[in-house]
Amino acid sequence: MAAATSSQKDDQRSDAYSREIEAELAELRSDIAALAKSVASLGKARLGDFAEKAGQASEQFLDTSKDSMKHLRKEIADLEAQVESHVRAHPLQALLAAVGLGFLIVLLLRR
Repeated sequence: MAAATSSQKDDQRSDAYSREIEAELAELRSDIAALAKSVASLGKARLGDFAEKAGQASEQFLDTSKDSMKHLRKEIADLEAQVESHVRAHPLQALLAAVGLGFLIVLLLRR
């Protein structure tokens, strides 16, 4: 009878340990789920920050590009005006320069 009582006590302890382990596993699962939600929300927040910074950088790049294009157009217009005034002031010289440049291009293209 002592063996049966000892066996019952062992079974009770084993059941108690099993319930305790199951409770701890359930708590761990809950903690892991909460951690996963936290990580996901952090990832979304970081993604939002990254998207905002990328948007700002692209706007800044676009503004800089527009300013550069305006500056380049102005320089090209100034250069065109200078060439035109030089050609009007020295037409024979401009004609000879154009013929010479054309001749050089033909020589280079033949090779």
